[in-house]
Amino acid sequence: HRYNLYNQGFTQLFLKCLRAAETKYVMAEIHEECWGQHSGHKNLTRKILRVGYYWPTIETKTINYVRRCKRCKKCVDKPHALANELHSLA
Repeated sequence: HRYNLYNQGFTQLFLKCLRAAETKYVMAEIHEECWGQHSGHKNLTRKILRVGYYWPTIETKTINYVRRCKRCKKCVDKPHALANELHSLA
């Protein structure tokens, strides 16, 4: 039999605890597909908790997931403006 475990959250009554195989799907769905913002690990963690999911290693898993995201790496490595186009405000 498969049992669902729940953890009591601060903002919600219960958060569903996920198994290791389920965590990758949820992180991918929230980080890339559903909301597709490719935000940092803190926002990813907050969104997962807001949806109602939880697992004991959520912080380390989201940090590692965002670090390995190829699309996020591409955006971080490219400057958004050329150095000669930047001007000081003073």
